[in-house]
Amino acid sequence: MKKILFLTAALVLVSIGADAQKRFAKGDWFLGAQTTSLGMSQSFFDGSATYTDLNLNGIGGWFFSNKFALEAGMGLSASKRDGYDGTSKLNVTIGIRYYPVANFFLRFVESGYVGTNTDFYTRAAMYAGYDLFLSEKVYFEPAVYYVTDIEAPISSALGASVGIGIRF
Repeated sequence: MKKILFLTAALVLVSIGADAQKRFAKGDWFLGAQTTSLGMSQSFFDGSATYTDLNLNGIGGWFFSNKFALEAGMGLSASKRDGYDGTSKLNVTIGIRYYPVANFFLRFVESGYVGTNTDFYTRAAMYAGYDLFLSEKVYFEPAVYYVTDIEAPISSALGASVGIGIRF
C-alpha cells in the first residue's frame, strides 16, 4: 500500500512540470470516468477481513472560476468481504474541486445518496490528485483518497484511483 501511494505521489510530482501550461479555466466543462478498483484501498472497517471491490464512477463538472469547479457524479460499486454477503451500491455525489496550483487538485465530495440493496447512507470523501493532460482536451487523473461513512465513521478507506476525462 505504501509503495502504491508513493508511486502515485511521484507520478503527480514528476508530471507537474511536464504539462503546467495546460489547465482548466473558468467556463470549462469536463466529463470523465474514474475507478477505484485497483485493489489498493485499505478499509478501516475490519483490519482482518480481506475484500474485493469493483468501482466505476462517471463525473462531470463546470469551472465557475479558474480554481474552483462544481461537480456531480454517479457510480456503481460491488464489494465482497470474507464472512459477509456481497453488496452492490449505487451512489450519487456532489462536490467541489479546488486547484491551489496548476493541475494539482483537492476534491471535496459529499455523497448525497449511497444505497445498497438493504440501506441508504451518506459519506464524505477527499481526493488529492493531478490532471495530466495527454492532449489539449484529454487528461489522465491519478489520485489518492480518503472516504468515510458519515453515519458509521468506523467504515473508512484510504486508497488510490485513476481516471480519464475530456474538457470542453
